Amino acid sequence: MNTTKFELSNTKGSYYVSDLKNELYVYNNIDETAFNVLGHDEDIDFVNMSHEQIVQYIDDNYSMELEEMEGKDIIQLLENLKARSMSDMKKDIISQMLAEGDREDIESEMKDIAIYGCQSMGKLQNHTEIIRFWDKHYTFIKELAYYNKRMTGYCILSETANHERDIKANLSQWAYQTTVIELLNSMEINF
Repeated sequence: MNTTKFELSNTKGSYYVSDLKNELYVYNNIDETAFNVLGHDEDIDFVNMSHEQIVQYIDDNYSMELEEMEGKDIIQLLENLKARSMSDMKKDIISQMLAEGDREDIESEMKDIAIYGCQSMGKLQNHTEIIRFWDKHYTFIKELAYYNKRMTGYCILSETANHERDIKANLSQWAYQTTVIELLNSMEINF
């Protein structure tokens, strides 16, 4: 099942149209089912509607329901991402963010880390903390660095060597910041 993303003035989500049942399934911004509509009950042919027509239909008839179910709660978003994540590093970072407790503090801290790095929030500053993080997540840090090089051309390994920085500290802090950026992008939070 392939869903199609949409954005209304008050919310974001996605939808899927079942060809067999002429049924419209609508999902909120964290891919949880918001509602579904049977076309024959509404006397509408969803199958032959364009994307723009479907989005207009959702906006005209269900935008308020979607807005109420949007799932803007950052704690819920992070818990969903943690449950779906295959990365222990990402799970650990999410757990640290959730430990902050206060919704506004979590979002603010994540944005600060994304913009200014770990140093701005005192993450991965002391040697013991860095070594523990590096030893636990070395494989993922290395994979993330190689993936980033393939996708962007930027090589954090060369950058670290060229500036004679501590490889464990620099790569650990970079991986932490990069993961926080990925989380913010996954939750569609601008920073």
